[in-house]
Amino acid sequence: MNWDIILAATIPAAIVFATAFFLMRDFMKKHESILREIQQDEQRKIVAQMKTENQKVVNPLRLQAYERIVLFLERISPNSLLLRSVEDGLSAAQMRSKLINSIRDEYEHNLSQQVYISVETWEIVKNAKEELVKLINTAYGELDKEATANDMATKIIEFSVQKGNTPVENALRAVKHEIQKLF
Repeated sequence: MNWDIILAATIPAAIVFATAFFLMRDFMKKHESILREIQQDEQRKIVAQMKTENQKVVNPLRLQAYERIVLFLERISPNSLLLRSVEDGLSAAQMRSKLINSIRDEYEHNLSQQVYISVETWEIVKNAKEELVKLINTAYGELDKEATANDMATKIIEFSVQKGNTPVENALRAVKHEIQKLF
């Protein structure tokens, strides 16, 4: 008879305990899931806020980089480069060396700008520089040994006119197009 009373009290208690256990477990799982979602939402908000803050800093730097690349391309355009470099008394060889050194100095001064522009646009800029160096070397190769800086300048302008759109002009267009897409 003692067992009957113990069983009569224990079985309902066990059923109540099992029901409470499973209900609490489901409640805790749902609660953890909701907390996880809230945490993920908070993290997304923080990341979005950080991106917004970064854009406030990065966008002016990117725009400045584009400006510097445009200035670089303008400075190495044949006409601009020749206006700054032609001096009386220079030989064609000295002029060639001066032009190439000027292009390389400008390029090295602006190397860090590639961080802010697309890889494709940077390749176009780099190729424009290389094509201009080729044009200068080709013009120099067409001259005789006694040629002057003025002869060299004339030959470079001739070649530029023959080519039509120079690689520098194409690079400028690519940079401007990329700026328009981003800003």
